[in-house]
Amino acid sequence: MQALESPANASSDTELRKIVTREVKRFYCPACDDRQGAASLFTTLEDRREQLKNIRVPVLVIHGADDPLVPLEASKDIATIVPGATLSILPSMGHDMPRSLMQTIADAIAENAARAHKR
Repeated sequence: MQALESPANASSDTELRKIVTREVKRFYCPACDDRQGAASLFTTLEDRREQLKNIRVPVLVIHGADDPLVPLEASKDIATIVPGATLSILPSMGHDMPRSLMQTIADAIAENAARAHKR
């Protein structure tokens, strides 16, 4: 988890321990993790950009500016391809959802839902 979060929003060891403990108590299935890992290794990487052009609902693409796992260009690409998509690049966010940005993320999702309601 530490490798995926932004240094600007780094969680304390105590907070990380709470998160991991909560998630393990909620659902812990090593066999499921193994299946998911195997599936990702053996799934063909299909280019779905043509399919993305057919989406006709409001799409919100959220990306952490400090994401060490997924390049920002990937989200920019999706936001460009999906008609009418909105791209929200969150500074100080990695490949995680830091507590300090949850309200910002929730507000962006609510705004996107409102766009869908107006259609």
